[in-house]
Amino acid sequence: MEMSLPTIPFFWQPSLTFTGTSVMGYNPETSKVKSHFDTWDSIENQGYFASPNGGTPEGVTEILKQIFDLTATPDLETPNYAVLRRFASYEVREYEPFMVAGTAGGANSGNAFGVLAGYIFGQGNETGETMAMTTPVFTSQGKMQFVMSRSFTSPESLPMPRQGTGVNVSEESGGVYAVLRFNGIATENAAKDAEQRLDDALRRSGLIRAADSPSSLAQYNEPLTNPLQRRNELLVKLEGFEKGKL
Repeated sequence: MEMSLPTIPFFWQPSLTFTGTSVMGYNPETSKVKSHFDTWDSIENQGYFASPNGGTPEGVTEILKQIFDLTATPDLETPNYAVLRRFASYEVREYEPFMVAGTAGGANSGNAFGVLAGYIFGQGNETGETMAMTTPVFTSQGKMQFVMSRSFTSPESLPMPRQGTGVNVSEESGGVYAVLRFNGIATENAAKDAEQRLDDALRRSGLIRAADSPSSLAQYNEPLTNPLQRRNELLVKLEGFEKGKL
C-alpha cells in the first residue's frame, strides 16, 4: 500500500509505503465483512498499534519515521521498481531491466562522473546527441553508471560512445534487491557501514544475498544538496526470494 499526504502542512511531500497482510472475516449470512486485521512487515508487535510492553507504539513510530524522512528525490526519471516488502530498516524491491552508460576503467576512471556527463551531454558520443539527466548514479567496485532514459530500449538504441572515452553502454537485467536508504555524505566508510547493517538485517529476516554479488551504491542528489536531505541507497541482489509467499 502506498499513500501520499497533502502538501499542506506536509510541504516536503512525504510518501508512505506499507507491506503486509490483510485478514478479513466474512459473514456468509449477511454477505458482509465482519472483521478486518492488518499486519505490517515493518513492525513486530501488531495489535492495533499497541505495544504489550508499553512505550511508543511501533505502528505510530513507523508512520512518523516515514513522514519525517526528509531525504529529497529529484523529479527525474528513475528505473521502474515495485516494493515487494518493506521492513523496519530496508525494502525488498523488484527492478525492471534498464539501460546504463558506465565507465570501463582505464585512464579516465578517476573522472568517471565527468566522462559520463560528457557522454550524455553529447561531447562524448558519436552523434552528438544530448540526453536527459536521470537518477540515481550507481557506483560498484570502483565503476560508475548513469541510468539512461526509458526511451532507450536496448544498448543498440543508445548513441555510440566516442572511442577513447572509456564509456560502455549495456542493459541491467533488473531482479530482486534488498535496499537500505541512508542520508548524509556517501563516503566509502558510510557505504561500508550501510552494507554491514543491511547484511545483518538480511540475516535476521532469513533472506539470502546472492552469491558473489557486489553491493551497489545509488546516489540521487546533486553534490550541493544539504547532507540531511541526500538520498543514498545501498543495494544487494537477493536469491531465492519467493514472491508467491508475500
